This record gives sequence, structure tokens and C-alpha cells, in this order.
Amino acid sequence: MKEHPILFSGEMVRAILEGRKTQTRRLHGLEDVNKNPDAWTFKKLTALDWMTKKSFRGRFGAYFESEEIEPRTLSVCPQVFPYGQVGDRLWVKETHVFEWWEDEPKPPADRPLFHHAGDGSEWDEPYWLWPHYRATDPEPELFYDDHPDDPHCKWKPSIFMPRWASRINLEIVNVRVERLHDITTADVLGEGIKQTDPDGFWLAPLAGVPNFPWNDARMAYASLWNSINEKSGFGWDANHWVWVVEFKRL
Repeated sequence: MKEHPILFSGEMVRAILEGRKTQTRRLHGLEDVNKNPDAWTFKKLTALDWMTKKSFRGRFGAYFESEEIEPRTLSVCPQVFPYGQVGDRLWVKETHVFEWWEDEPKPPADRPLFHHAGDGSEWDEPYWLWPHYRATDPEPELFYDDHPDDPHCKWKPSIFMPRWASRINLEIVNVRVERLHDITTADVLGEGIKQTDPDGFWLAPLAGVPNFPWNDARMAYASLWNSINEKSGFGWDANHWVWVVEFKRL
């Protein structure tokens, strides 16, 4: 069992904490086939062992085949799954800010202890960093609120979160590969979008996602997907290949 970092937005963090989100769709690691997604056919998920870079051999991934890339030639494209394999764990990185803490309560044993530069002042005492998470604590009352220009008071993007500060651990329970448009209504709900009308597909909006309400679950997810990926050239209409990662919270 290995651990791998994974980034989630604040909306998705809340959905995980509420137990609504149990899967995620990711493009990373499928760049080669997604240059021309219609040309490739998915064959299998397995440990990669042939037609693969030496550094990728033995890693879990997917094989794709195509007869359209070169005339009279069967092309094979192995793609490495970037989050390990089933049974591995994911630790969630999210937007955060650290508070300097020098009093009780004492931190967990794995939390690093820091020291101010020794200048003989009252701030020479050792301290640790107490994380606040924007998804659930958007306006923390930090003890240095009187210093709004202090860089430590600024929200830090999720990519900069260290392992010890992560509060959400997930276990991968299933991985599959499919085209984006293959998502089902059950999958949309598994992606964390609320269904507010049990008799239909009237799904609650997420922050920044337009055109609520929708009467089709897939189009609701398409709006969410485009709000995250369209500006990078991976919009819904292109129907890219994606990893579907199913997980449970530990």
C-alpha cells in the first residue's frame, strides 16, 4: 500500500466530508491518447509490461490500441495510472492557511515544530503551525489578524499543502477507464452533485457552475466539468478518456 497526493476544490472537499462524493474523474496520465481520443480503443487495465518505458514497467495502467495512427499498423499506447492502484491511499490537498500556535492544545506527534529566528524577543519560543481549511473555515480568526499584510495570513493553494496538514485520507476501491460521456446518473451523484428532486434530475448547483437547474444529470455534470477543465482545452464536448477513481474515506 502506497500513498499519493490528490487535489480537490473546496466544493468537492465538502462533498467528501458529507459522504456524497465517492468517485472522481481525472485526465492526468492519459495525455497521449487524448491527443486524438476517437482514434484509440481501450483494451485492458493491468500491470504494464510491454511497449512501455523501462521506468513504467510493473506499474498499474491501461493499454490502448489503434489502427488509425499509422497505415497498416496496430499501434499500442500504454498509459500509467498516476495514483498507484486499487488498495493504495490518497491524501487530499486543499486550500489552507497556517496559524502560528505556541499554546495549548499540544499538536499531534507528527506535526513539525518550528523556531523563530533567535533575536532575544518574546517570539523566540518554539511554535507549530495549526492549519485552517478554506472549504469549511473560510474566515478563520487567526491570532495575527491585526497584520493583514503578513504573508502567513494568505490562503495557500492546495498544491502547497504538506502531507502532515492533510485531514482527509481515501482508499482507492476501484479504477476503470472510459470516455467522459459514458457517465451515468448514479455516477453523477457519486461525483458529489446533489439531487434535490428524487423524482427527477433536478441537481443542486456548485459554486461557479451556471445554468441551474438542469433536467438531465449528465448535463449537470458537464457544466461542472467545463467549469474546471474547459479553459485548459479539455471541455466536455471533446469526450476525452478519463480515469474513474472510486474511493472510500478512511
